[in-house]
Amino acid sequence: MLGRDSRLRVNEQECAAKVIDGEAVIMNLVDGTYYSLDRAGGTIWELAADGCTFAEVVEQVTTRYDVDSERAQRDVERLLGERLAERLLGPGNGSPAIASNAATHAPSTRLPYAEPTLTTYRDMADLLALDPPMPRLEDIVWNEPGDAAMDTRSP
Repeated sequence: MLGRDSRLRVNEQECAAKVIDGEAVIMNLVDGTYYSLDRAGGTIWELAADGCTFAEVVEQVTTRYDVDSERAQRDVERLLGERLAERLLGPGNGSPAIASNAATHAPSTRLPYAEPTLTTYRDMADLLALDPPMPRLEDIVWNEPGDAAMDTRSP
């Protein structure tokens, strides 16, 4: 069970994630499964990934959405607990890594609330089995455009 002051972090060794227009797209780099969370689910993921505590995530959900704190707490705990079990999130420590715009901006009216639902896609698993994930970004050597020493194109 997540404690009120528990912080989480994205497990960057096994997961890649991005929030775009409120939708969290999460990919498990180990097994090729990818997930989608929208609306409140995207907000929950973004806040947790930014290092907010469990209590801060629940507070932001109840501030933004038309939901009581008990239901928000149950939904946040379930959603984050499942992501912990899948190793997409791990325990964090200290203060938030990034001051999230999501955490500091509340709409003037509360949005309608629907239980956060994770959509799972497994169709990439077969492709990743044939061609494992690309190297981590920090392992790639980047060359400046026009670097003559590394440019192998013919004139």
